[in-house]
Amino acid sequence: MIKNIYHNGIVERPIKDKDPQLVYFSNDDLGGYIKNNAGDFFLWDRVNSNTAMHNLIKRYPTSRKKYLSILRKAIKNNKNIKFTTLSAADGSIPGFEQNSPVQLKLIGPITEKVKNNTKSRNCLLKLGNEGVTKNGHSLVLQLLIGELKVMLGGDLNTEAEDYLLKHYTQTNRHSSKLEKRVAKLKAKGNKATFSEIEELAEIEAELKLIVMKGRRYFQADITKACHHGSHHFSETFLKAINAIVTVVSSGDKESYAHPRPDALGAFGKYSRGTRPLIFCTELARNTKEFNHIYDYFIQLQEFEEKINEATSKQEKKKIRKEMQKKKDRNVVVYGMITLRTNGEKVVLAQKLEVEGGKGNKWDIHELYFNQNLGEFQSI
Repeated sequence: MIKNIYHNGIVERPIKDKDPQLVYFSNDDLGGYIKNNAGDFFLWDRVNSNTAMHNLIKRYPTSRKKYLSILRKAIKNNKNIKFTTLSAADGSIPGFEQNSPVQLKLIGPITEKVKNNTKSRNCLLKLGNEGVTKNGHSLVLQLLIGELKVMLGGDLNTEAEDYLLKHYTQTNRHSSKLEKRVAKLKAKGNKATFSEIEELAEIEAELKLIVMKGRRYFQADITKACHHGSHHFSETFLKAINAIVTVVSSGDKESYAHPRPDALGAFGKYSRGTRPLIFCTELARNTKEFNHIYDYFIQLQEFEEKINEATSKQEKKKIRKEMQKKKDRNVVVYGMITLRTNGEKVVLAQKLEVEGGKGNKWDIHELYFNQNLGEFQSI
């Protein structure tokens, strides 16, 4: 039974009865926007309450929009479900606050107060087209257990990372644009003028300061790569995270080539330690086989019935062994990266494609918390 769904307030919907006071964009199904005095657009039609979400879903009972369809099913199967809109201003996921043994701190999205005549709302900045805005305002979480920090960045993109860095480090410049300027100046080599050399030094110093300030908010020991290892990322943002482990969740049969080669290279280059770790579900996967969860549940029930009907301990033991193999295959063969921690030590593992000697089934890596450095290191 699902009791709560936490979301960023962005819901694609068929655009009907346009409000003349709002601005609408073609190929954008997120709703109407308000333009502020600086020329920026903010999503006014953000779903800000449980009632608003239920009303929106009722308004479009036959819409084939994927997200709306999922939300309709959630209500159908969970009658008392509650929808809660969250942003960084909320601080944390309810129930996982600062004094909890497991904390889920909210880093994003960032909202801004916007006025529309006599009304005002917490709105989300239009970062780009519909996809860029929708992905860029993912719920960004920092998971804290003991000394361990894990960064969960959703589908963040370059525009969103620039926006988060600007907000938290109080800079007025886009880090990704500064990165491009640095690359352009360095490409001049010994043909660069004195003023260009000065500019290069100034920009590099500015980026270094952004990274230093950014680490106060973003630094983590382990990070889940944003957007499945997309090439839409900021090197400065990766430096601010400064993780020792990056986990990429990426599947087969997609047209984006995730994880992208430049992303994998950057994860290694901008991580901390002499041998940072990169885990990838797609690289670890060794079969395309898949069991739908309902079919899997039925199969486990059949095993239980066989165990109950078995007439000897030996027969029961044999069936349980077969059942365990089925569990192992369904859970760990498909590239899943396993992480276990007590807050002081971390174990990360991926299953070997072929069992090693003496029953060795896993590629295991460990981290421990170095009290002197105040961070995790690999063993």
